Amino acid sequence: MVEKEMKKSVASFDNTTIVYEIQRKENKSWILFLHGAWSNKSVWRRWIPFFENYSWIALDYRSRGESDDGKITIENCSRDIEKILNVERINKINLIGNSYGSIVAYDFFCNNSNRVRSMVLFSIFAKPYVRYKFLLSLFSSFFSFLGIFFYKKRKKYVDYTSLQQVSTAFIWYYDLKGITLKTLSQALNNLLQYRVDLKKIEVPTLILEGSFDPFIRGKRIKKDAPPSAKFENLEGQHRLMFREPEATIQRVRKFIDDQHNYPRIE
Repeated sequence: MVEKEMKKSVASFDNTTIVYEIQRKENKSWILFLHGAWSNKSVWRRWIPFFENYSWIALDYRSRGESDDGKITIENCSRDIEKILNVERINKINLIGNSYGSIVAYDFFCNNSNRVRSMVLFSIFAKPYVRYKFLLSLFSSFFSFLGIFFYKKRKKYVDYTSLQQVSTAFIWYYDLKGITLKTLSQALNNLLQYRVDLKKIEVPTLILEGSFDPFIRGKRIKKDAPPSAKFENLEGQHRLMFREPEATIQRVRKFIDDQHNYPRIE
C-alpha cells in the first residue's frame, strides 16, 4: 500500500512547530532528507523520484522553510527529528544530509545509533574540517549585526525546484529571501562551534565532498573516515542538491540499495 504524499507538522519537544513532507510505502525502508543551513526541504524535490522504492520524509528545520521559529542548534534539530520519528512510529531510518544536514545526521546518529541504518553525508562542514574559520566568524558577526537593523518577522518560502538555472553566485540572494539574517548567523555559528568525530560512525556511510570546495578540508575527512565509511570526491564545490548531477543521485541510490539491509556494524 502506498499512501498519498502528505504535508504534516508536529509540535516538537519545546512546542516549536516543525513542518515536513512524508510518503509512507508499506514494508519499505525509510529515508530522511536533511537540507543545508539556509535552504529548505524543496531542495530535495528533484531527488525524490529516484527513491520510488522507499518511504521518505523531508523536513524544514526550525526557523527555516515552513517551520516555526525556534532556538537554533544542531542538537535541537536532532531532537526535532526524533520527535517526528516517534510520532510516525518509525524505528529505523537512512539519513541523507548536505552540509548542515550532514552534521544534523551525525548528531542524530550519536544520540540514536540504534535507529540509523545508513548515512550519506555531503560536505561535512564542522570542526575540525572547516577552513577560514576566522573569516567565517567575522561573516557571521556581520550578518548578526545587520539583522538588528534589517529584522523581518516573516520569512518567504523559496521553492528551490524553480532555481536550477540560477548560477551559484546568485543562490545566496534566494537563500536570504528564505531566512532572516539572525537565522543565517546562528546556523553558521552552529557549524563553526560543533565538533565531529568521524571515528564514532559505526553504520555504513557514504561521505561525498566537492573536490574544489574552498571551505572544507576534504583530505583530512578522507584520512579520518572510519572503516564503516566510503569516501568519494565529486567534481565541484559546496553541494547544491537541487542542481546535483543525476549520476550523483544514482550513486547515492545505489549505495542505499546495497547497504540498507546490512546489519549494524559492531
